[in-house]
Amino acid sequence: EFLVDGLLRGDIKSRYEAYAVGRQNGWLSADDIRGLENMNPLPDEKGKTYLVPLNMTPADKLEDPPASASAEQRTFEARGTGSELRKRLMQGYRSVWQDGAARALNREEADVLRQAKKQLAQRSVSHEPFLAWLSDFYHQHEEYVAKVFEPIMESYQTVLNTAVATELDVDERAADLEEFRQECLNGYVKRHCATSFKELRNTIRDAEAEGTNYVIALEGTFAEWQSERLLAEPRDEAQRVGNALTMKLLAAYGVRKIRWMTSGVSCPLCRTLSGKVVDIDTPFVVRGSKKHPPLHKGCDCGIEAEEAGRVGNQGNEIKDRKAATPKLHKPNYTVDHVFGGATVHKRVFYGPDGRLVRQTDTDDHKRPKSHPFGSFGEHAHDYEWRGEKIIARTMRELTDDERYRNRDFLKRKG
Repeated sequence: EFLVDGLLRGDIKSRYEAYAVGRQNGWLSADDIRGLENMNPLPDEKGKTYLVPLNMTPADKLEDPPASASAEQRTFEARGTGSELRKRLMQGYRSVWQDGAARALNREEADVLRQAKKQLAQRSVSHEPFLAWLSDFYHQHEEYVAKVFEPIMESYQTVLNTAVATELDVDERAADLEEFRQECLNGYVKRHCATSFKELRNTIRDAEAEGTNYVIALEGTFAEWQSERLLAEPRDEAQRVGNALTMKLLAAYGVRKIRWMTSGVSCPLCRTLSGKVVDIDTPFVVRGSKKHPPLHKGCDCGIEAEEAGRVGNQGNEIKDRKAATPKLHKPNYTVDHVFGGATVHKRVFYGPDGRLVRQTDTDDHKRPKSHPFGSFGEHAHDYEWRGEKIIARTMRELTDDERYRNRDFLKRKG
């Protein structure tokens, strides 16, 4: 009760930040948040789901991961850090964006229909005066949309800053992105209002051509917005702004190169960009000067720092190839075992708890039948733990992402 009272007394920025924390940590659902903001629940019980951070769930309550998931994937998902954390945060922020968009669209619906009933009650009346009013309305409505989304943008930057600092394993510090954030805000506001005006204008013109009632036609468009636009726009805009802010935050932390990361069911163009590295100020796609995702509606791609975690560049420590591989080491550590102090024979990875999670080998150990992988036998071993013991050591093909990240020594071998 005191928490709810505190949220309701707070300014909108503080409320959205509190909602984001509650949503990410699993003690607020989307419908809980909408209720606190005096909004209706999402249709089809879509807002009743509570997110469960795997790294905060008791071990005996976690479901077993799919058999196809590697030890590396299970460890990565469980620790909830790095670019995966940022990706989940951006996906979770869609509900916050949706709440803001709902406020804007609800006001549009109320004001536009009220005016339409005044000016377009009779079919014989010209619709041009209404369209002139509609144009003026959306120019003025930009101020309201900006007022709604300004605290959303600010809180979005705040939580992304924390995620990026975690990803880079550096101390979090404030980033002065007010001017850039304002550019993002202005861009979204203009896109939102221009889309609304254009679709409503087309609705009126179509109704004129078909001889249908103007008000009923407008009501139909607003109904479509509630069922379709209110899902698609927050998805695309949260992704667009999230990647733009991430790029600026990475630059603020001194990152100079970034890499394109595909996600979900990627389009052919996105797949061609997968793993591409560019200077942070250089576009990934020259046409349109695309410096970050998304490339298209529904695109879930992201970016990450090429330097992050040093994985794929070098080991934190170098040992002789015959040296023993300890089960425990420093957290998030990498050890290269080398020939003659130079050529890497295998690279060993330790997780956030210092446990051995994976190793990448460069050849088939002169046993090609039992190591039928890659071009020259290169493969990975995943380690699975139960309690304080390793209970499984599986062998598999390297993923494309692992080949890219370990290209420094795999290319030498090839």
